[in-house]
Amino acid sequence: MRKKNNASFSHMLFRGALIHNPILVQVVGLCPVVAVSVNLKTAALLSGVFLPTIILTQVIACLFLKKLPRYLRISLYLLIGLAIICPLLFVIDQYDPSLRLDAGIFLPLLAVNSVTALHCEKLAVRPDVKLKIALYDAVATGVGFSVVFVLVGFLREFFGAGAVLGRPLPFSKMGGAAELLHLPALLLPFGSFLFLGFLAAGLRWITKHFFPAYVAESALKISQTAVPVRLEAESVEQARAETVTLPELDALADIADLADLPETEEDMKMPLDTPEIPELEITPLPRKGAALPEKEAAPPAAFHLTLPDPQTMEQVERELEVPRAPAETTEQEEDSSSEIFEIQAQFQRIMSELDQYLNTDFLDDK
Repeated sequence: MRKKNNASFSHMLFRGALIHNPILVQVVGLCPVVAVSVNLKTAALLSGVFLPTIILTQVIACLFLKKLPRYLRISLYLLIGLAIICPLLFVIDQYDPSLRLDAGIFLPLLAVNSVTALHCEKLAVRPDVKLKIALYDAVATGVGFSVVFVLVGFLREFFGAGAVLGRPLPFSKMGGAAELLHLPALLLPFGSFLFLGFLAAGLRWITKHFFPAYVAESALKISQTAVPVRLEAESVEQARAETVTLPELDALADIADLADLPETEEDMKMPLDTPEIPELEITPLPRKGAALPEKEAAPPAAFHLTLPDPQTMEQVERELEVPRAPAETTEQEEDSSSEIFEIQAQFQRIMSELDQYLNTDFLDDK
């Protein structure tokens, strides 16, 4: 008895149009809703074309397309949709050509609507699905899609243009607080997303408070899909050829003669045989006549630079001096050596003047 109720038209209409609404719950087929639902007339036109398209496509898919491969079925959905929409376009051109111009390219694009392909692949072409179930699902899906489409078109025209079916409403000509209801920006595409968001939230609230058994079923579920990656044979061989193995690294180490490098931590901590260079000591000098409550908080007013004594500098220079092999001196070498001596003398003179300058106290009170 339960299976019979689940296959009834009322139950499938309730689930297809409300619990599994193709726009508000499954989030498919948003392109025409966002683009052309600027008024009630255009929304009703596209809804009226979509309803017979999805019904006839699912019926034909259930009857004749079950044994065909998937890639071929997707192409046939397009051809079936065009075969249904083209006569309707001819009738619309004969009745009112302005309607087709308002719908634009989105009217023939209903032949490749993702809602039709989704429900055909999900239900209609399954081998255990009967024609009656496919027909009920197509009607429920078409009704749910059309209701949301028409409702968004009505709201955008009402608040955006201040009209219904092209007829201006009284509040659009009134001033004062009535102007708050006239929001032309809602005619832009983002207005559709705003209304769809509020409608989806309202549908979720209705399902949660009145049909709590379907809350988990109506939730949007996104599952991860594993994507296989195939590598060509040439790329695999190239990657292997560019990979360096451990034996090759050992051979490179032998070639580079890396045996003298430190191998243990103790070897790395051993001091080098280089003379120690004395560091410069910088001590701050306080201001004259200033009382310092705390030594750490007082900012340094001047700095006294203490240089090492000349004997220490001469000792360091002698230790760092590189012995040179005796060789015959030429005129160029004598000139270069004399230039070096002159530079050293100038450097020592500059350093002595700098020491005198730094030892001079410039902070005397004037």
